[in-house]
Amino acid sequence: MINSGKILLTFILLFSLNFFSCDESLPEYKAPENVLVASIIVPADQYVYNLQISELYNTYPPRVVYSGASTIMIRIRVKNIFDETLEDSAMVGGYVKIQDLKDEGNFVIQNIKYSDIKPFPGKLGEIIRIRPNEQFDVDVECKYLNENGLHLWRNKDYVESPPGFVTYDTVPLKIKAYLRLYKKLGPVITNEIVIYLNVKASVYYPG
Repeated sequence: MINSGKILLTFILLFSLNFFSCDESLPEYKAPENVLVASIIVPADQYVYNLQISELYNTYPPRVVYSGASTIMIRIRVKNIFDETLEDSAMVGGYVKIQDLKDEGNFVIQNIKYSDIKPFPGKLGEIIRIRPNEQFDVDVECKYLNENGLHLWRNKDYVESPPGFVTYDTVPLKIKAYLRLYKKLGPVITNEIVIYLNVKASVYYPG
């Protein structure tokens, strides 16, 4: 006569061995997505940027002397919205693009560098560590020179009044940034803002 208890025990052992088999594969790991957000906080959207310069026409294009800063600073704020600390090998890259809304060929590309991140969250050049809800800024100094080596206002209409003082047409500019921090995560794209660049110049000719 067959012992039913032994049969039941054998069945349980066989089922357990099959369930915990070495051939059973674990689910593939997927890196978290949409864990970082980035936004341009300086300058403000719709900001009117007044620039005062001198233009020396002993060469062409003329040499430009700025009465203030010779660059426009774009501040990007980055925040970890994931519920865990993000920590991985750093691969800082990306760029800020400043585009003339009236002329698609008139734009500035400024690459983002390690030194633009302040303060750097982790070990510079190796690891980036961002805790939940932690945020930091990326300050990118952008020149006014476009990809053709001309200033953004160079080919705009202008009014000279009184003689020797020029007011250029306002240049509407849209600004957007594409930032990469980690090898395993894709780029973070900021919001897009629009500013208006007003340029007034004192003009000097040779002789």
